[in-house]
Amino acid sequence: MPKSHRLSFRSGRAALGLIAALATTPAWAQSASDPGRSGGSAALALGVVALVLAIAALVIAILSRTIAVHAAEEAGTARNRANQIQQGKGVAPEALAAAERVWATRFASLESQLQGMGGRPPSSRTAPAVAHPVDVSGRLDELEKVVAGLSVTLGQLRRPAPPVAPAVPAAPAVPAAPAAPAITWPATLTAETSAMNDVRQTLTLALKSADTSARDLLEQLRTAEKWAAAKPPSTEVALALQEISTLLLGALRRGAAVAPLDGVLYSDRVLAALRTTWKPFLPQLDCRSFYPGTTFDPDWMEDHTRAGLRRPVISEMLSWAVFEKLDSGRRVLAKARVTAD
Repeated sequence: MPKSHRLSFRSGRAALGLIAALATTPAWAQSASDPGRSGGSAALALGVVALVLAIAALVIAILSRTIAVHAAEEAGTARNRANQIQQGKGVAPEALAAAERVWATRFASLESQLQGMGGRPPSSRTAPAVAHPVDVSGRLDELEKVVAGLSVTLGQLRRPAPPVAPAVPAAPAVPAAPAAPAITWPATLTAETSAMNDVRQTLTLALKSADTSARDLLEQLRTAEKWAAAKPPSTEVALALQEISTLLLGALRRGAAVAPLDGVLYSDRVLAALRTTWKPFLPQLDCRSFYPGTTFDPDWMEDHTRAGLRRPVISEMLSWAVFEKLDSGRRVLAKARVTAD
């Protein structure tokens, strides 16, 4: 019971005792002076005492009810405070109000700094009203995130701008190199096979070199395409075939830097395609190749070794051997040019 209630109860009890004393004193005095009237006076005194006690009991009951109501209100208030403290995880409402006032002050300070620097706050915020939210920790996390966002924005505004590099004059435009013209291949080299594709790629390298053998070869092959209509004699075709083989092997060896053995293999592919240009009208005419390491045969070969040791086998073929097939045997029209160094 509160101290004020206890004082009120004691004061009421003292007042009742004083009233009872004042009420009984005249009765006892009168009975002492007049013994004859003592019986009536005693009854009167008992009635007065009963009346005073009833009044006192009524007053005590009223005071007790008032005290009980105040005690229940205080108990409810204490229970509500305990529940609020438990829901707030130990944070009292007064502490929460103080924390929100601190955050509101920080918001106002950061926004005033942003406005003073010409920046624009991320969003318009007002000081939050002091309230008692249900989730205190969530509210505090939200406030910390907002303050962190304002701090990052303020730091970005205070960051010095990067130095502007001086403008560099644009380099004059370099005219693009003209595209290399497409190569028009003779019909002899246009077969869509992997073997002939390798020949074309190798001759493309030879055409890019300073050696002119590849370009002269293409001209000779275009001339050979007209043999079917012109039908030249065998001697003229033999000389043309020797010239074609010399240009072909020279382009492969000097222009494309192909090894001697690979040069013979590529030349055989071209020879197989070239046979269709003279075989229809000169079926007895043909050409023959010789691979490196073949024994030198003077009946079919001419040695064009410039100097040094001459070996019994050839090291490289420089042209085909052109011959005719006769009933009595073969007649060589142009010997193969070889080296035997």
